[in-house]
Order: sequence, then structure tokens, then C-alpha cells
Amino acid sequence: MTDELDTIRLIFFEECDELLVELDRHLQAFEAGSSDPESINGAFRAIHSIKGGAGAFALGSLIAFAHAYETALDAVRSGRLALSPKVVGVLRRAADRLADHVEAAKQGRALDNGDALEIELGQLAGSRDEVDLDQLFGEAAAPVAPSVPNQAPPAGLRRLELRLHPRQDLFRRAVEPAMLIRMLRELGRVKVKRVEDAAVPPLAELDPSDCWLAWELELETDAALGALHTSLEPFLDPDEYTIVDPAAEATETVSAAPLPSTPVPAAAAVAAPTPRATPPAAARSAEAAAAGSETRAGGSIRVDIGRIDRLINLVGEIVVVQAVLAEQSLALDASRHSGLIDAVVALSRRSRELHEAVMAVRAQPVKTVFQRLPRLVRELSQALGKQAKLVLFGESTEVDKTIIEELSEPLTHLLRNAMDHGLEPAEERLAAGKPPEGTITIGAEQRGGRIVITVADDGRGINREKLLAKASSRGLVPEGTRLAPEEIDALIFHPGLSTADSISDVSGRGVGMDVVKRNIQAMGGRIGLHSEPGQGCRFTLSLPLTLAVLDGMVLKLGTQRYVVPLQSIVETICAGGAAVNVLPGGREALRMRDHLIPLVRLAAAMGLPADTAPAAGGEDDVVIVVIETETGQRIALLVDEIIGQQQVVVRSIEQAYGQVRGVAGASILGDGRVALILDADALPQLAARPALTHTSNWGETAVAVHKPANSETPTAALPGGGTFKIVTFLVADRQFGVPMRAVREIKRWMETTPLPHVPAYVRGVLNLRGTILAVYDLRARLGLGLTEPTKDHIIIIVSIDDRLIGLLVDAVCDIPEVTRADVQPVPDLAATDDTPLLGVILREEAVVSLLNLHQVAGSAAPAAIDTRPTA
Repeated sequence: MTDELDTIRLIFFEECDELLVELDRHLQAFEAGSSDPESINGAFRAIHSIKGGAGAFALGSLIAFAHAYETALDAVRSGRLALSPKVVGVLRRAADRLADHVEAAKQGRALDNGDALEIELGQLAGSRDEVDLDQLFGEAAAPVAPSVPNQAPPAGLRRLELRLHPRQDLFRRAVEPAMLIRMLRELGRVKVKRVEDAAVPPLAELDPSDCWLAWELELETDAALGALHTSLEPFLDPDEYTIVDPAAEATETVSAAPLPSTPVPAAAAVAAPTPRATPPAAARSAEAAAAGSETRAGGSIRVDIGRIDRLINLVGEIVVVQAVLAEQSLALDASRHSGLIDAVVALSRRSRELHEAVMAVRAQPVKTVFQRLPRLVRELSQALGKQAKLVLFGESTEVDKTIIEELSEPLTHLLRNAMDHGLEPAEERLAAGKPPEGTITIGAEQRGGRIVITVADDGRGINREKLLAKASSRGLVPEGTRLAPEEIDALIFHPGLSTADSISDVSGRGVGMDVVKRNIQAMGGRIGLHSEPGQGCRFTLSLPLTLAVLDGMVLKLGTQRYVVPLQSIVETICAGGAAVNVLPGGREALRMRDHLIPLVRLAAAMGLPADTAPAAGGEDDVVIVVIETETGQRIALLVDEIIGQQQVVVRSIEQAYGQVRGVAGASILGDGRVALILDADALPQLAARPALTHTSNWGETAVAVHKPANSETPTAALPGGGTFKIVTFLVADRQFGVPMRAVREIKRWMETTPLPHVPAYVRGVLNLRGTILAVYDLRARLGLGLTEPTKDHIIIIVSIDDRLIGLLVDAVCDIPEVTRADVQPVPDLAATDDTPLLGVILREEAVVSLLNLHQVAGSAAPAAIDTRPTA
């Protein structure tokens, strides 16, 4: 039962988030000057739904604040309170506070007592805690004369009989009968004809939180029955009310219980409903059928995101299997197996349609992220004493939910940066000839297969002199170095660097922009920056629409395969007839239709050996692929061959190794090999830089993927006591070992896919049953030379935290059992601050050096030996 309640509670808070979004939409309409009754009623229903759900879980603070908010909106609904700018401002601040109450309730805590906004809402509503029943019920306060049979209602109106027979928990659901009566009076003239109190228990047994009353009302209205249902449904379930139209041949619903025929005395005008009864089976069936047809006409269902994730993963596996079948079908004789080949082609087409349909289910508009930003601007404006306006566009642009979830933190940092560093105070803006209110613009648009989000402000721009001076004082830039404006601007992404003069609650610690860049890159995206002094600053975030599957063109270069996103390709041409021009400085360009396009030799850009590169213009079978970057720049890639178009499953290269320049991800092809997905926008910069000079020294890292932690000596990571096993192996005739519990698998040497611009000890990545992992050459990592792998070499697959890596070794020795006492500190430890060893073990036949796997792989924490007994 507890699990069921937890599930219901979770659903309630998910619905609260949706209702808060709906409330925000109506408040935006109020801020734009609208006083449309539908928007007012919509806001009221959202608040009431939150209040009602909170009542089911006894969330007192949330109920009390929602009740005050609801009362204020009820005053607006009844016309007692006008939507002036001041009132809208209070409602807006109350919506923010309501969101705080929801979040606090979700976390099981309560906000501070004495909520000033709750008092302010009560003042708006006129503090009408006492209900004037005579005024509320109007004609019902006097004896009601018996209705004359067949007496027609006034022209244009119809007379409906409305019977309210709520369940006993009506009050605990935070539903007030007085409010229901007021709401119905907005639809027409209401009379309370009869009440029923027969079910009320004796006073000694009466629980005031239970409802034992029922009402029969007469409503003269010109509203449709659908409007009446719409008004009642947020408060009452279908079995808690019946509507009878005496003039109709058939009733919409039939009341199953007669009411007393005696008119209600004036003093008892609020006191009596009919005993509640269950509608006849036919009526219930009709209602169920109507509800079912409504759902079929255009409804929605709530599905756990874990199920959708599993569905997407299965689609990804289907794409891989389809690629395998397509690869195998290439070897078949088309004349003998034409039917099978056609079926494979049809499978490819259907798998593509399946992928698109599933991704559409997972897609969400960026509005879910954007909607949180206006409140942040309001709060920062108040905290910083600045006037600011937020302009949003492209909120309906859809992107994968995974991207949506990761966008919130970068956008929050960028917005705080714009408010604190970008926008000037009002007096400074006036002195510069600007309006006192600054503008921050955030928008989203789709370009090809990517989503581009811009965050721009009309503030002061980046103070390059101050930024460069701060970087020089920190030793990041040598004194006297001349940097281009773009290079100076890029310094703001350096960790710990901030131009703020003092540390505040908003900024000043220099931990914001580097987080933004790191998070964006982790999603396979890029961040661009353009600043104009005195005019403002604009950040551009470019992200993939999905992290799951993409359409790509598979290219061949030597023995390697690369994938270029299909939307980036403009055209392909044969290099044999291409006009390649060598420009001053050795740069090459392709002449194509009176335009010169930079030529990028993909082998050089990927750091492959020189003998891998094809010769431009020399061979007819060499191909040039023209691609276009997001900025509109075109470049020509020189490759050996185009394998063909293929839908590939995107795998993260960051999880296997870390960020690699020029690589947006990886994929497993039909033949099982790993292909790198090229980052088209990074290729021009890579081509302009010299290839990395790899080093065989393990202590030097060309790309700082993970910085090793050196805050404590390796022996400090060893726990005391315990017996455990280690796997020992040979590297250049020396014995090394790793804890047995870290070892997942031992395999013979497998060909790897090399990574560009990484240290020489990173042999590349390989596919281990659908998992892409990096392989480290321990000879190179330990400064013992490079390994020339053969079929006799061994790859030991080990687990480090949540990722797998491969260790290339010469041979495996044995698996001895050792104790903590056998592990001795590494001699002369003070001679180096960065040893990859946890210690040494003296055995009769050899000295075994115990590896620190975290430092071997460049992770952030020293590894501790797991001394639990090995099963």
C-alpha cells in the first residue's frame, strides 16, 4: 500500500508541475492586459486542483496558501477585484511562492511560517473569511414556493435541476459548497430548493471534517450542458452530481434517489442534500462510453519515462541489427537472393520510421525549461536593484527530453551572468543613452539536425581589458601577450576566473561559465560567444536534437570508418577531376563554381599517419565530401571512399574516454567496428592546427581529460586488514597487478579505432558487446616504450567507477591471494607527485607493482583496494 501511495504522490507532484505551467500561461495573459474570463477560470481551476490534491495528502502549508490564492482569484472571478497591474504583480509573486510550497512539500519539508504573501492575498480578497449566506443564496434565504408544473422559464433560458450529493470527504478535498454555489451563480439564476440532513449522525459522533449534506438546486441558464460539466468537474466527480433537464425527452443523467417534497425553511437554507445514490448501471455505462469516446477523440496518457527510455534503447538495438543485416546482404548474389535483399531494404525503411515515431514521443518543447526563467529574472532584478525584461521566442521548438533535462543548469548560469555582469544599473544605462530597463533575449530554433539556443543581452559587453588583466594576474596569460578579441572573450570559460570585484550570492567565484561549457560539451554541443563593447553579449548554444540515433554518411579513410551527419553534407565530387589550389603558407583550397573552399585532409585532422592520407587530384577513386558548418562555412573533406548512407546509434565518447576534439560521438557499425562521428564545425579549427606530438611518457598528457588527484599519497588509499586477490600480468618483462574485483574480462588483442589528438598511450576504442571502451597501452602509459600488438597480446577489461577501460598487456601471470600487510609503500615516493602505483608486493619470484587504476586512466580520485573476500 505504501508503494501505491508513493506512486500516487509522485503523480500528484507531476500534475502540480503541469498545473503551475498552466497557471503561468494565464498569468502571462493577465500581464499582457487580458481579463478574459476563460483565462481567469483556468487560473482558478489550476490553483483549486493543486489545493484539492494537497488535501488528499494533508499538506497543510500548501493547502493554506493555495486556499488564500484561490480566494483572491475567486474575487477576480466574481468581479469584486479588478486585474490591475498591482493585483497581477501580487498574483505573479504568489505563483512563485506557490511553486516553492509545492517543491517544499515534494521534499517533505515546510516553508517558514508567517507567509506575508498569504496575508496580502487575503487583503486582495477583502478578507471574506465569513460567508454571508443570505447574500450568497439570494432567493433561497426566503421560503421557496412550490414550482408550478410546466411553467416555462424566461425566454432564451432553460431550467435545469441540479442535484449535488458529494462524498463524505468533500471538505477534506478542500471543496467548499459555498464556493460551488457562487460559481454556479455565474452561469445563471440559482435557487436552493431542497436539502437533506437525514444522514447526519448524532452530535456526539459527528466529525466536522465530514460532509453529510446534499442539495437540490434549480438553475436557469443559457449555458450549454458542456459548460456546466466543465465548471463542476474540477470540484466534483461525475457520481457526485446529476443534471436533469425536464424539458428534454431524455435526461443527461438520472438521479436515483427522491428528495423530500417539503420546501426548505429560511433558517435551513444551507442544510440538506439528498442521500447519495449510485446512478443506474445504464447511466454509468453511458458515462463510461462517453468518457471513452472522449479519450479516443484526442486524449493523452501518462507513461513512466523509464519505459520510453527502454523503448528508445530497443529501437537503437534494432537499428544496429538492421545495420548488421545490411552489411551481410552486401555479400549476397543479387540474382539469387533478390527477395532477401529487398526485405532488408524494407526493414531499413521501417526501422527509420519506427525511430522517428519513438523520438517524437520523447520530444518536448523547450518551453519546459524556458518557463522557469522569468521568475529568476524577477528575483535577480530585486536582488541586484536592476530593471530587466526577459523576451522569449521559439518556445515550441522540440528537442529530446535528455537535452531538455540538461539545459536548465547552463541556461541558469548564462542568465545570472547576463543579469550580474551584462546589464548595467538604470542610471548607467541612461547615461549611455539606453532605456533604463535592460533586455535579455533567449530563443531557440532548429537548424538542420541541431537546436540552436541564443542568450543575448543589451548590456555593457565584456570588459576585455579587465578580463585580460585578471587572467594575467592569475598567471593564465603571460604578461605582454597580445590576444585577439575572441581569444580574450574565451577566457571567461576558464575555471575560477571572474571579473566580479567581490563575491556575492549571484556570482564572483568564477565557477559558472566553465560549468556551462563543460555541460554543453558533455551533450555533444558547442558554445559560441560574441561581444560588442557597450552593445551587449550573445552566447550561442548548439546542441544535437537527439542523443539517440542520427542519419549519417559513412566514409572510409585507410582502414578506419568515420560518420558525417547527413544534414551537414552539401555534395560529393570525385577528387580526380577537382581543381585543388595550393595557397601561400601551404594551405589548400578547392575551386568549385567560382568559389574557393578550404580543403581539409581528414587524415591530418584526425592525427592519422601520413601514409593514410589520399592524394588530392591524383586518383580518380578518391572522393571529396563538401560539408557546411552551422555558421554557413563550407569545407571540403578528402577521403578514400564513401561507404554509404546509414542510420547509426549515437554512443558517447565522453563516457568511454573523455572529450575528443573533432569527434561528436561514436557508433557501432554493422561489422562490429567502432566508427567515430565527426564534429563538422570543429574540423576547420583542427585542420588549421598542427597534429599533436604524442609522448610515450605516462606523466605527460596531451589532452587533460581527467585531472589526477594528488592530494594524498597512494598508500593512504589502502584500507587496513582483509584478504583479497589480485591479477598479475607482464608489461615489458615487469610484473604488475590490479585488484581481482576490478577485473571484468580478459580478452585477446582486438583491433581498435584510433582517437585523434590524444596521448600515444591511448590505443583507441573498441566495441565490447555494445559497449564502447578505451584501451590504454600500459607500456606507453608507464614510460616503457610503445607496444606493437599482436594476436598474443592481452586486453584486461577493468571497471573504474561507472566505466570500463581496457589495459593492453603482454601476458597474464596468475591470481594470487594477498593481504594488506603484503602491500608496501612505493620506494622514493617523494620523488614524484603523480605515481600510478598504490604500492608494491614482494613475492619470491618477482616484485609486483600494484597499479592505481584511477591514475592510469586519468580519473579524479585515487583507487582504494577492495579487501572484501573474493567468492
